[in-house]
Amino acid sequence: LFGGRASINGVIKSGAGAKDPLSISAKLNANNVDAAGLMSAATGKVSHTLTGTLSGVDVAVNATGASPYALIQTLGGNGTVSGKNIVVQGIDAAQLAATARGSYKPLERAGSLFQTFQSGQTEFSDFNSVFTIQNGIVNFSKINFDGAKATLNSTGTVNLPEWTVNLKNSMVVKNTDIPPFDFSIRGPLDNPINSGGDLINNYLQNKLEKKATKFIEDKLGDKLGKILGGGNNETSPDGGEPNPQPNIKEEAAKEAVKALQGLFGR
Repeated sequence: LFGGRASINGVIKSGAGAKDPLSISAKLNANNVDAAGLMSAATGKVSHTLTGTLSGVDVAVNATGASPYALIQTLGGNGTVSGKNIVVQGIDAAQLAATARGSYKPLERAGSLFQTFQSGQTEFSDFNSVFTIQNGIVNFSKINFDGAKATLNSTGTVNLPEWTVNLKNSMVVKNTDIPPFDFSIRGPLDNPINSGGDLINNYLQNKLEKKATKFIEDKLGDKLGKILGGGNNETSPDGGEPNPQPNIKEEAAKEAVKALQGLFGR
């Protein structure tokens, strides 16, 4: 099964008539399954949201109905899934860690760190999930990813009859001062939308403000003082013609531009 091994045991019972409902019960046990292949098959489209190996899949299901849709509506059961070296697309812990270290380049990323966060990926060494199924709705009581760079914990539902997903996620980026933050994944199961990120955008804004203040204090303090002090020329001690001096305002402005260019990577 998708590069791994699987065993399936089940019973299918049908009534005497062609329109009588089917009764299905089954158990699936699989090992070392390709995550991307399984996700693609489950959603009906090529998916790279999860890549890596699902080391263990244990699922028990039951359903009763006279049509495939009726079977989905009555689907019940429970299961666990675990994995190793799983890469999750749409979350970029490395980018957040770089931001925490003060790397704000390019400047465009300062506008919405959450959008940049969604454009990358993060590798997790361990993955574990626990879920139950009732009336076709998969309720995840635990989805845990743990890796060298971050941990991600999620809870929520996948509604199979309506083909939607609604997950609440909490992420911790390790070895940084970024506080834990929440975001959600909602929408069609094969094309959900990530939303949230207010906390990390506020975090980034505060970091930018602090760094800009330090640059002004360290690099521009003397220059701004000269600008505010005014005067392009100094009068000679004997009261004669003034001694020509460099245009202090112009030089200070040039230094200010250089410092700000350094701050924003221009």
